[in-house]
Amino acid sequence: MRRPPFWRQRAAATVVRMPRPLRIQTPGAIYHITTRGNRREPIFLSGEEHYFHLWWLNRVALEEEWEVYSYVHLTNHFHLLVRTPKPNLSHGMRRLNGLYGQVFNIRHGHLGHVFQGRFHSKLVESEAHLLECARYDDLNPVRAGLCNHPIEWRWSSFRALIGVAPKPDFLSLGILRLFSSDIERARRQYLEFVEARLEQAA
Repeated sequence: MRRPPFWRQRAAATVVRMPRPLRIQTPGAIYHITTRGNRREPIFLSGEEHYFHLWWLNRVALEEEWEVYSYVHLTNHFHLLVRTPKPNLSHGMRRLNGLYGQVFNIRHGHLGHVFQGRFHSKLVESEAHLLECARYDDLNPVRAGLCNHPIEWRWSSFRALIGVAPKPDFLSLGILRLFSSDIERARRQYLEFVEARLEQAA
């Protein structure tokens, strides 16, 4: 028997694929979320797109009752640290990525997927893990060569957390409360905490 054409092989492979497992969602859980551009292509091409995504994140977070501990935009992906009092992570992420993807495609005359499959989420299981995720996100632009210090990067929560930029409505100060009940002391300690790994990220 002759080998079937390539398209038939692909069709056969499609038939036997297993369905994607359901994402486990727990009320009150904290997630470290990553969303990447399809084929790792850019998803933010201008400051206007960064602003629009943050505006829409603000609306989704407030309506879904999310507690957003931190965020960072890179060129081709973004990270969020989110606590979900209700088991609505997937619903909220569909809203967040769905509208942004539509607007991005209209703006650039593109078709197809903007994002690479489903978002990735990892359950945060302790305060130490939460802090490491926040520090990882803050230092991501440094590792990517986009800046020398996270304070230089406008598209993250770092500047708001340490008090050098206005705080978005959706951004929680829960990270700072892990350092001190005094906000100024907490900001200094968080800055020191992030800078302790700065040389390793550079």
